[in-house]
Amino acid sequence: PLRYGSLGQSRKRTNLARIYSGFCTAEDGASVPYIVVVKIGHPWERSASAPGNRGKRDSTHLVARYLHNVLTYPGLNPRTVLSPLEAAIHDALTGANVDPRRIEFLVNVDGDTSIARRAPGVLLDILNTNRDVAAASGSMTITNSFASPWAPVAALRSAIDQHARPASQQTFSRLAIINTAFAAYRVQNP
Repeated sequence: PLRYGSLGQSRKRTNLARIYSGFCTAEDGASVPYIVVVKIGHPWERSASAPGNRGKRDSTHLVARYLHNVLTYPGLNPRTVLSPLEAAIHDALTGANVDPRRIEFLVNVDGDTSIARRAPGVLLDILNTNRDVAAASGSMTITNSFASPWAPVAALRSAIDQHARPASQQTFSRLAIINTAFAAYRVQNP
């Protein structure tokens, strides 16, 4: 397990994770590198229902911090600036011949979210064709809205988040809150 600074409080301000990386071969034969970070938590968390879970902002923070360090300190020695987990991410990227300083987009999918096969391409196309857009998100459908007594409440909250809030935001502002369970972000403009 690799250690990194997380957004938790007290003893949860650090976390442990494992990293898996490799290549996914597309239908057209193109090879695309991937990295999966699995947050496992400290040994004292293992009996909890979601060990290592610090929320989705923690994952986004991890990637943003890594990219900030790589883009801010070119030529850095990964062992001096990065956490052990960030250094492993760096090794996985460079091992796949990906220069982290050239990453233009980041696609984030929560572990409990399933997406359509072509959905990432749709979001990336939005970002690629409109340089003024910083992020794009996919819409969600709750598939287990009656799995527990609390699931209908989550479904209602999701409907409000997806429809009512964006409508009011578009009316009064150019800034919109996106659904971060499945989103694509612009890291930098080339």
